[in-house]
Amino acid sequence: CVTQQTIKLLRFNFNFRNLYYIVKHKEFCPYLESIDPSVICVDENTVLPGVSYKALQAKGVSDGIKKYQGIHNRIGWYLQQYLKLGVALNIPALSDHYLVWDADNIAVQPFQMFSPLSGAVKFCANPIGKKSFGYSRFYKEVTGLELQRITKNGLFFNFVCGYMMFYKPYVKEMLDFMNEHLIANNLIATRQGFPWNLHEVGDRLISINSLFSEYDSYGSWVMANHPDKIEIDHSISYVRNPLSQKKAGGEFHTNLRCCLSQSRICELGKTKSEGPHGAREPANGTRHHILIWEEHKFRYRTKDFCRDQLPSELGAIVAKLGTGMNLANQKS
Repeated sequence: CVTQQTIKLLRFNFNFRNLYYIVKHKEFCPYLESIDPSVICVDENTVLPGVSYKALQAKGVSDGIKKYQGIHNRIGWYLQQYLKLGVALNIPALSDHYLVWDADNIAVQPFQMFSPLSGAVKFCANPIGKKSFGYSRFYKEVTGLELQRITKNGLFFNFVCGYMMFYKPYVKEMLDFMNEHLIANNLIATRQGFPWNLHEVGDRLISINSLFSEYDSYGSWVMANHPDKIEIDHSISYVRNPLSQKKAGGEFHTNLRCCLSQSRICELGKTKSEGPHGAREPANGTRHHILIWEEHKFRYRTKDFCRDQLPSELGAIVAKLGTGMNLANQKS
């Protein structure tokens, strides 16, 4: 139910022309489009022709993923990455610069997406504990290049912040390069183009836990090939599922207020964030820029921790179609 606030605060803080919301079932569209007139709801099965969860789950397509991780949520995890890149290829009305924003991110306060001086796109620097083998191994396989990594004062960062400003020509450039590299080096058998080429590699490399990241791959590509078009922004801060919501053992408290008001969002946005580089206070001593609120985990991952119900119109759709979590968590 936090979707209402996600949409409203994106509009309030950034005033985007249109908000394309990609959904698993088109039955959710009337509800989403009623929240704000800027919302354009898109069925995920229409973004990339022939590409769907069902198609990726088919026999012979994701056998490695099923073997090493069960179905779990990895197939859907890959699909949502393909969609973020695929919109650059198949939604003509989308602006050349388009922002991808994960649905469980809530914009607590506005921040700049472009440098006011140079016009360069600002890429968020996400603190990590060490160099990531999984993403870098995958990127090397599909490009033949080293994954670019952000460093500052001996600390490591990646581009995985839950949002990113993409540029359609660079997305196409990267995907074309990947496809040509894979074909030229006989690294794929099917040669079906994006995203089947990347998924074939992903299904093979899952055995060594090497994974694709749309954010890290695109960030690395632009950093290496168009360094004058980006600036690294270390000022963006976020808090994920604030620690105040958890018990000492890490499990969430029962009876959580999962449907957040704007005042509650501001309150949670002031809480301390724990990360690989230590505790991080809210930006400028006020509030973090982003609150990551993974309501799907609170409601469906293991048990329902929420004391409030979904809005009636949304609840009726979920009751009819299901949460999607039963399918995502089954083993096969």
